Amino acid sequence: EGNEAIALYPNPAVDVLTLRNIQGRSEYTIHNILGRAVSKGVFHGGINQINIQNFQTGYYYINIADNYGNQQNGSFLKK
Repeated sequence: EGNEAIALYPNPAVDVLTLRNIQGRSEYTIHNILGRAVSKGVFHGGINQINIQNFQTGYYYINIADNYGNQQNGSFLKK
């Protein structure tokens, strides 16, 4: 469909993670390196931010699923 890949920045991040190119309403889940879900929420297209200030330092994975069944994954380092 020509959907742009989701841009995730800054990486590493300290307080706020910004995601760009979200297509419409999408649900996200963030997992820590052990696979435990640490955050869930909903994006509404465009540019979105997630407060990660209270996350422990380490690597995290994010899965984003839109209403059409498309999924994208990314990872980031919390400093």
